Amino acid sequence: MKSKPEVCAAIRRTLAVSALLLVALAWSAPQGKAAVILKIDVVEVSVTSYSPVVVLEGGSLSIVNSTVGNVTGPKIEGSQGFETCFPCYGPTDFVSNIHIVATNDAGNSGTFTGNLPVKWDFDLSQGLGAGQVSALGSSSLEWSLQYLVTSLADSTEFTFQTSGSGFGNFSGTGEITGLAGVTPAVWAITLDILWQTNSNGAQLVLDIPDKSLAMPGALASVPEPGTYLLMGAGLAAVAGLRRFRR
Repeated sequence: MKSKPEVCAAIRRTLAVSALLLVALAWSAPQGKAAVILKIDVVEVSVTSYSPVVVLEGGSLSIVNSTVGNVTGPKIEGSQGFETCFPCYGPTDFVSNIHIVATNDAGNSGTFTGNLPVKWDFDLSQGLGAGQVSALGSSSLEWSLQYLVTSLADSTEFTFQTSGSGFGNFSGTGEITGLAGVTPAVWAITLDILWQTNSNGAQLVLDIPDKSLAMPGALASVPEPGTYLLMGAGLAAVAGLRRFRR
């Protein structure tokens, strides 16, 4: 027959093993986070010229999908050129609105459990077309960028917007907030560029390296009720073990 100290030691070992098992089960239990899929679609590029025509000049943009956390979201990559006419006769001022949009309104699924991170990294540069030797005249550029998700339930729009001006590299990150519990109906990434120049044969190049206009997501997981119960039982066992040792 075991002595009292031996019995106590056995009970302590049993409690310790039980606590460890319960905590391990809670840690490995499936997390209650349904996958969110923003279905991939095509990119559309359009130019509206308010004076002599600006045309698309080489390059192409495409959408790829990327999964981060429990969200599969769209990313845009590639480059696109734009060029003013040459030769253009007489004094010429080019004013053009370049509209780039990637969107989808079908096949999206899942429910968000938190905010949706977004990011951007692109270059806007200007030069002269092949064979041009004259210097660039005066130019200006303004851009605005919007990320959009609409709710399937009531068409509520959730957006993140940013803007800038000039030529060079533009990059940053942000979040579309208020999405917890929202099932997506429509998503869109829209980049608008207002380009003004007085140079014949001027070129504007938009370069988006390595899928850098993106709506990926790494949303916080939400434990299921069973996970909470397992974790609570594990903590209770640990507390009981400490009391028993006293």
